[in-house]
Amino acid sequence: MQTSSSNKKLFKRLLVRLILAILFILTIFYLIPKVIHLLFPIILAYLVAAMVNPLVNKINHRLSKTKFNYSFSRNIITLLLTLIILVIISVVIYFITAKIVQEVIGLALNIQDNWSNIVSAFEELETWIAKQVVILPGPAVELLENMTENVLNFIQNFSSNLLTHTVSSTGWIISRTGTFSLNFITFFLALYFLMSDFNRIRAFFIERIDRQLLNSLSLLKNSALKGVVGYIKTQLILAGIAFVFMFIAFTLYRQPYSFIIALALAIVDIIPLLGTIAILVPWGAIELIGGDSTTGIFLILLGVSFFVFRRLVEPKVMGKQTGLPPLLALIGIYAGIQFSGLWGALLGPLVMILVISVFNSGILDHTIADLKEVYHKTAWLLARN
Repeated sequence: MQTSSSNKKLFKRLLVRLILAILFILTIFYLIPKVIHLLFPIILAYLVAAMVNPLVNKINHRLSKTKFNYSFSRNIITLLLTLIILVIISVVIYFITAKIVQEVIGLALNIQDNWSNIVSAFEELETWIAKQVVILPGPAVELLENMTENVLNFIQNFSSNLLTHTVSSTGWIISRTGTFSLNFITFFLALYFLMSDFNRIRAFFIERIDRQLLNSLSLLKNSALKGVVGYIKTQLILAGIAFVFMFIAFTLYRQPYSFIIALALAIVDIIPLLGTIAILVPWGAIELIGGDSTTGIFLILLGVSFFVFRRLVEPKVMGKQTGLPPLLALIGIYAGIQFSGLWGALLGPLVMILVISVFNSGILDHTIADLKEVYHKTAWLLARN
């Protein structure tokens, strides 16, 4: 009778934990995205305040040894740091946006101005291919001509659409200035208030949370935060290295639009299983076929050299920042691709880090113990039969 009661309690515990796990998953996938969308400026302000708060505390601690009033000094420090952060963000956004718009418009206009040269280059390419493959039958030659025509139409439409979309996007951004200003002011005020009273707000919530739950959440937060922040830092570090590497190489080679090309390659480099080599090597091959052997060799060597350099640096950076073994990172990328394509490939390693963090935090220790007990009981019953 006692064994039966024990079994009921065991299965009740597992049922409750299963329901909580389902609710947690539903919250993660359905509720949290909506909350983030609605309260994005405030959430962003909280994240910035959490990062800056240690600096505010350190400066305030030193000032507390002087004759400054605590509240007064902290408010002044908070206001100054908030203004500095906003100025830095505004300047960075302005210069990056201005540079991107300038080079995109210049690239589109350059394509349109040199359209006749582009057509001539493709005609020369078509003639060269035709000489190399004289044994091709008529339908294959016709297919080649159609492909050339389609590529030319694509480039022409791309350049005109690029210019149109850039101008229209700039106008759209200007028209959305009101919404942006509202979000910006909300972010500014939330950041100031959170930084001013961050310690009090934190203490308020800590006092009202159960101690055992608080310890579990603290372990999970520290473990997950270390992994997630490490993963994001890894991607940003590698993208930054790619941008600097490509920008210096293209600048020394005197490649036009070096800034926007380097920026685009850095963004592509973030995509797992793709990287800059997937862009540079085909680009170099096209240049070689088109007769510009110097540029073609430069691009291929640049792509291969950075691919080798990244493969040497990535494991060290990833291991140092996240502690995630390369095999688990590969499993996360593959599983992510199977579930949701490109976004899955980006988020797969992040999910692996979170799963490992949950196990390392000890939150699931009791659940795992119950599952082991169910396994042993089931194995014992099967052995009896």
